[in-house]
Amino acid sequence: MEQGMAEKPDSKASPQANQESTSNADTNAAPQREPTFQDYLRLFKYANNWDFLAYAAGTAAAISSGVTVPLLNVVFGKFATQFSAYAGTQTLEKGQFQGELNKLSLYMLGLFLGRFVLSYINKLAFRMIGIRISSALRQDFLTALFSQSVHVLDSMPPGYATTVITTASNTVQLGISEKLGVFFEFNATMIASIIIAFIYSWQLSLVTFTAVVFILVSVGILLPPITKGQTRQSQV
Repeated sequence: MEQGMAEKPDSKASPQANQESTSNADTNAAPQREPTFQDYLRLFKYANNWDFLAYAAGTAAAISSGVTVPLLNVVFGKFATQFSAYAGTQTLEKGQFQGELNKLSLYMLGLFLGRFVLSYINKLAFRMIGIRISSALRQDFLTALFSQSVHVLDSMPPGYATTVITTASNTVQLGISEKLGVFFEFNATMIASIIIAFIYSWQLSLVTFTAVVFILVSVGILLPPITKGQTRQSQV
């Protein structure tokens, strides 16, 4: 009886001991390595020659689509100039004014159609390449997983491999199919806007560009400490 009474606390304490050992193992586990830009470039080793050709077409379409945004503003500014010349100063005749409006309307329509087609090519190319690379990544992961011993597969929690490959492939597909094209497009818009602004009025652009320099310096100084603080909080 005394032995039976002594064995019961041990059996009740065994789950607690297992939980403590599990938590200690998680605590003593090595921290994950921080991802770098080289890890992002490694994803492109899954691409073939046709994929790189599609990347070149998508990149060119994204840059061209970004350039159309400041050009639309230029055409709209010419619209305002023509209306001001006709209704305000009355330096244009009605027939000349109508001809200029027709020409600028065709420019606006051409830029709109060009942006529509280029955006479609951009999204299609990057989306298809993102799907292909994520599919190749899943296949490589499964090949490496099934090459492991049975002991390694049995030691994994249920659904762990499925969760890892699904999360990783979705992240890769999102980073390639959407973020990369948007990055090229927005940078092209910014650079083209600066160039066009200096072409039309370099004096005014030079004055207003000082605010851009101030913003860039401020963000460059303040953003790294904020990012490091958020990283520390997420790791706690």
